[in-house]
Amino acid sequence: MADGTRRSNKVRYVFTDPCAKELFVDWADIASDSVAHLRAAAGHRPDDPELTALVAELHELSPEFRRLWPTRELRRKVSGRKEVNYPTAGRMSLDYEVLNAPQPPGQRLAAYTATPGTPSHSALSRLVK
Repeated sequence: MADGTRRSNKVRYVFTDPCAKELFVDWADIASDSVAHLRAAAGHRPDDPELTALVAELHELSPEFRRLWPTRELRRKVSGRKEVNYPTAGRMSLDYEVLNAPQPPGQRLAAYTATPGTPSHSALSRLVK
């Protein structure tokens, strides 16, 4: 970014934060989906300097990213289910939906929910209190 700050980014988190491999039970699937989604975004915005910088950064910092990027898969996931192992709540099965935020461009918001009456719902409820 022009002012030297760096926006939070899920793909960066998946590939550069060791906690991601502990959080996402199915980390390999999350990593593959993340790369495929990033590649799709890069195809829509090939001249975006922030996107280009993110890809370069991940190439530099992550052997897993370097291995997955050449697969050339494209995928835009906007909903699904993730298994997470949250440090203070334990393992949860969460449904998610991704929404496009109007500003700033390219920003997306993920909403996570759990089925009422399940252990995942109870664990998620404890986190928001």
